[in-house]
Amino acid sequence: MRQGGWRAVAALVLACTGTEARECGQEEIDKQDITGCVSVRHMEYIGHQQAVWLGHQLKENDLLETLDLHHTRIGDDDAISLAEGLRGNTKLHRLGEPRAWAATCSARN
Repeated sequence: MRQGGWRAVAALVLACTGTEARECGQEEIDKQDITGCVSVRHMEYIGHQQAVWLGHQLKENDLLETLDLHHTRIGDDDAISLAEGLRGNTKLHRLGEPRAWAATCSARN
């Protein structure tokens, strides 16, 4: 199935379950609630407790497609917690900001 097709399937599942797909950021991390999030972006600081929580959420969240840590300050222990969560996540399609990748690729050409 094409990459766009998965997004359509996820939207359909959310519509059927009554949950709304949403773009998330620092506010959801602070509240420790990424329920229904298809992306988490624009985080500045997550802290150790939230990094451990987010690592666990990465293993359990079937909807999350993008996690952008581009401008996020994390420590060594936080990175370990996130790495463990990433290892257990088979649904995440992108780690990072898509526009950052496009800017990097276009700068090389």
